[in-house]
Formats: sequence, C-alpha cells, structure tokens
Amino acid sequence: KSWRWVRSILGKYGKVVDVVIPKKRRITRKKFAFLRFYFKNEVVRAMRRLNGSIILDKRIGVNLAKFGNRTTY
Repeated sequence: KSWRWVRSILGKYGKVVDVVIPKKRRITRKKFAFLRFYFKNEVVRAMRRLNGSIILDKRIGVNLAKFGNRTTY
C-alpha cells in the first residue's frame, strides 16, 4: 500500500502517527499525502531535510497543513 511506503520514507525522521493519501485529486493531478508526527520537532526535521528533495525522480514539497486557524503536526 502507498501509505506504508510513505510511512517508511518519512518514519526515518520521527514517529508517524497516521498517513492519509486522498484518492480524488480533481483540481490538480499532483499526488500528495497528509502525515501526522508525534512531536513537533520531528515535523521540523522532516521539513528541513525533505523539502525540495527528489524521491522517485520527483521533486517533493513538505509543508505544514493548516486547517482554519489551527496548524497541525
């Protein structure tokens, strides 16, 4: 499954609590996933090391997800 692969890659940077990969991408054909880490410092470390890196010949972007006025880790 895709979520296991994502978890195995990003799990190197901290404890991944959950992974969500949306099935429908109507506006953009880009693939993406939402991950939640246990600790905030793990998120920061993953963002610094992975943002702009290349995985499977694709450049990836890593950002914090924002829901309304709240930021989640």
